[in-house]
Amino acid sequence: MVAEPSRRAPRVAYLPAALWSVLLAVLLLAPGSRLPRAPSLALLDKVAHAALFAVETVLVARAATAAGAARPLLAAAAVAGVYALVLELAQNWVPGRVLEAGDVVAGLAGVALAAVVLAARERRARGGGGG
Repeated sequence: MVAEPSRRAPRVAYLPAALWSVLLAVLLLAPGSRLPRAPSLALLDKVAHAALFAVETVLVARAATAAGAARPLLAAAAVAGVYALVLELAQNWVPGRVLEAGDVVAGLAGVALAAVVLAARERRARGGGGG
């Protein structure tokens, strides 16, 4: 039996977000021995965390919108923010990795930045924003 298009579309819409989430887990939970060691990369690491979770937020927001969520942006920010925290906490159990407050802040900053940009785009699309 073939699923109805209205039911199938939201499931397909979740695929990019799900694949990105798996990629994040692989990247952020890799053992520390497999990571490059360079103090000069500290800032780049924080920028990367912010960018990774900004993308997560955008993909989850798209999926939530396709699924007809009442507040897709709020849902996306909550899901991506919690995921950033969970992955960082999980690093405590990965050899050579530790929880870093800076990484948590960077991940949450990426979530917030994406949410602000998406909200501004949504406002502008509805004709309610200046700019």
